[in-house]
Amino acid sequence: GGSGSGASATVFGPGDSIRVVDGQTFVIELESNPTTGYEWTAEDNPNAEFVKSSMVTSSTLPGAPGMQRLTFEATKTGSSTLVLNYARSFEPNNPPAETESFPLRVT
Repeated sequence: GGSGSGASATVFGPGDSIRVVDGQTFVIELESNPTTGYEWTAEDNPNAEFVKSSMVTSSTLPGAPGMQRLTFEATKTGSSTLVLNYARSFEPNNPPAETESFPLRVT
């Protein structure tokens, strides 16, 4: 294998179907407002491993929504559903405010 540095990851958004190859890194971007205490987290998935999350703010205004970038690596060939939940980490018993599901296929 070996991947060239500077290769940008494929970015997906709400409603997308994710098609990647085994070992590929991909990114999901979802709107997130960190001032509310909510953040996107990924449920365990058999075909992809969560790598990291970062915030991309589109504005310098406090309280303005930004984009949360969640980076994943495809780890196993197959098909599944990648589920992300928008919830407060300090309220683990509350249901998520939002859920995004992505059909995932790793070849």
